[in-house]
Amino acid sequence: MSSPETYVDEVTDLITSFTHRRISRVVMYFLLTFGSIFSFFAPSAILLAQSSPTLTRVWSALFAIAALSCFIGSLMDRWVIEYVMIPLLASILIVFGIALFTSALANDNGLTIPYAMFFGAFAFGLFARWKDVQALLRVTVSLQKGDEAR
Repeated sequence: MSSPETYVDEVTDLITSFTHRRISRVVMYFLLTFGSIFSFFAPSAILLAQSSPTLTRVWSALFAIAALSCFIGSLMDRWVIEYVMIPLLASILIVFGIALFTSALANDNGLTIPYAMFFGAFAFGLFARWKDVQALLRVTVSLQKGDEAR
């Protein structure tokens, strides 16, 4: 059986490895943020074909808020911000993916189905990230409680 110090060292190494990979998350959230901002001011034809201009702008605004929050959280290495905003970000992607898919079926337009699949895949990847962040937060909280007990 390993000692508590060994466990803490292993967990600290795990947390550090996640922290070192944050540059890819920063870039991802940066691109999502500015993509959603551009989508707000110049919505794509696919977005406008699926809904009204008002709904498209609301979707883009929510998307921008969630992506910007995740960008700031990953830039500052604050997992709790990501943890709070990833469900909103993933939900927005899922809803739009479902809208694309149902519209493609209703209009017999198979060209938008791959885009719906991309949105869905990305959303489920974000949910996986959310579960990772949830586990990291649990470990961090338990380590902090252990430090307070000493």
